[in-house]
Amino acid sequence: MCVPAVRTAVSFVLSNRQYNVVTQAEPNMVVLEKLADDDRDWLHFVHFKVHGNSPLKGTLVKVARKIGSYNLLKSVLDKVSAK
Repeated sequence: MCVPAVRTAVSFVLSNRQYNVVTQAEPNMVVLEKLADDDRDWLHFVHFKVHGNSPLKGTLVKVARKIGSYNLLKSVLDKVSAK
């Protein structure tokens, strides 16, 4: 799974629902097997890993917004991410 949003969604499901990962030959694909109906309390929540966000990137974005150079930073980050 190379897309951070997909990895985050899978992280949520595995942390908060009753599913297991089914091993696949293709590493960029995930299959989840439901183990049981979810009978937990409505307020049940377990923190889960959010992928793709680094503390450094968050700090850079905050500073760039403060000094008015967010658009420049975003264009640089987009170019770096595309490589």
